[in-house]
Amino acid sequence: MAAPKKCFQALRTTILCILLFAALIPLAVYSTVAYLLTLPYALFHFSSNSGIRRKDMPAVQKYLDLFQSRHARVAEHLAQVFDSPQWRSQRCLHKVRFWPNKSDTEHACIPFMAAASVTDYTFSLAAGLFFMLEELGFPRRVLWEFLMTEVESNFSVSGAERADYRRVMGKMCKGYTTTLMAPCRQWSKSDDKEKRNQGFSLPEAVPMGCQIVPLKAGDSMDWVLLERGLIVPMDWDAYNMAGGLRRFGLWGIVKKDLDLEEAGLTGYWQLVDCRCV
Repeated sequence: MAAPKKCFQALRTTILCILLFAALIPLAVYSTVAYLLTLPYALFHFSSNSGIRRKDMPAVQKYLDLFQSRHARVAEHLAQVFDSPQWRSQRCLHKVRFWPNKSDTEHACIPFMAAASVTDYTFSLAAGLFFMLEELGFPRRVLWEFLMTEVESNFSVSGAERADYRRVMGKMCKGYTTTLMAPCRQWSKSDDKEKRNQGFSLPEAVPMGCQIVPLKAGDSMDWVLLERGLIVPMDWDAYNMAGGLRRFGLWGIVKKDLDLEEAGLTGYWQLVDCRCV
């Protein structure tokens, strides 16, 4: 009886492997087709899909430096964040390539294995703030327009500098491949959008000295500048983006009323209220 039982187990394992392989084939085909279709588009809009070009960085860095000089308090908190162990543990920071930076790549060749490389990025405090927000899903164009408005409304910027910034913004905010699937995602979410956005409301308990800032997807980024602001997501997309702010140490997350009484939250630039759902 042992032999037939072993044969049955082997047959079952084989069938499961075949079924699993068959299920992965459509995914592999879809990924390959999607890559081949988007590759020409990504190459045509090279900067917005691969990273900002070196020759375009000075125009944007000028605006970032002015922004940083105006908002010194934000810069102080950012300096603490970038010097913290929590920040140094970050590994997946893809959006740093789309803002002015200096990169230093170290290559390591391991015998009998493929060569590995580690890139160390250096960037200004203001650039760090903006690529952190883009990393979390805040729209790139909204971020660039926010930087432009904040600088040009508070500083005397020459016409040539304005034109140069807008030229780079046009390259970086048009044609990146993530926008290709946006209409499909919006269409797939349209049926249950109202249902998903139910249950969001302003909190009753607010920490002393905090100002409530309702946040919806697509809103201006002015809320970033309000020290001790209590960011309250008012729809599901904003909740998903704001909920990820904890990754970067600049924002504290409030999940329950007791969190408002903890002294540890006082060290953050802002608080994000996740009690709304």
